[in-house]
Amino acid sequence: MRKSYEFEGIVSLIIGIILIFLPTTIILNILKFIIGGYLLLAFLPATLIAFNTNQGKTFGAIKSLIMVILGLVIICFGFDFIGSIIGGILLIVLLIDLLNSSNKSETFKKDLVKYIISFVLMFLGINMLLHIGIRIIGLILIIVGIITIITSNKNNNRPTNKTSSTKTIKENVIDVDFTEE
Repeated sequence: MRKSYEFEGIVSLIIGIILIFLPTTIILNILKFIIGGYLLLAFLPATLIAFNTNQGKTFGAIKSLIMVILGLVIICFGFDFIGSIIGGILLIVLLIDLLNSSNKSETFKKDLVKYIISFVLMFLGINMLLHIGIRIIGLILIIVGIITIITSNKNNNRPTNKTSSTKTIKENVIDVDFTEE
């Protein structure tokens, strides 16, 4: 069992090193095809069945169609395009809310973080956020891997005394069915 901890530590360490040193564009391209391919494979059959059986106007069929389109957009254009669209839509919704508000300064103050997020998504893109996230995850995996390997090796060097532990357990057992006569 301790060998599995060492193996988990080594795997965490290797994956962390890969995430730190492999160029982010390669990782994002792999993620792009995995996520886009999953969306296509998961929702394309439902979309085709819904539109072939004349159920194209149901909520499920429309949702499936949107997910298929999203999968295609992710594969073709990547995450930045999606981030720009989401940021733009968020900004439009915020501006409409601001224009319809009676107290514009309070509404702007309340939604300031949302404005910042929309501008970050529009101009910096999701790729920058994913780049930072991938590096942080890589660093965490390296730290976890090192800690797991160290603690596993400390446990391997520690002698085990099975007789004292079983004796302690037997002494602490109380027989609840015992009756005095």
